[in-house]
Amino acid sequence: MGGQKSVETETHQVPLGSWRCPSGNSCDACFFRDPDGLEHVKLAWDSPPPLSVADMIWYLGHVLPAITQRLAEYVERPAPRRTLVVLTT
Repeated sequence: MGGQKSVETETHQVPLGSWRCPSGNSCDACFFRDPDGLEHVKLAWDSPPPLSVADMIWYLGHVLPAITQRLAEYVERPAPRRTLVVLTT
């Protein structure tokens, strides 16, 4: 997909998707847990932010909601020793 992307090699990455912005800049998203058990979403861009106004609008309206949905689907999948905790205020 275009230019060189800098993605560190964590032990297990789960791809969440790839998107191309109106400018042609693309973004790949993946989910991983670090050695301490903290969960992260990593974005790898062809051309890193700051984004153009059009790309920022596209990111906020299309990419971020898609990442959020795919992450929720992954995290909520039944798996051994996984618990979903819901906090309410």
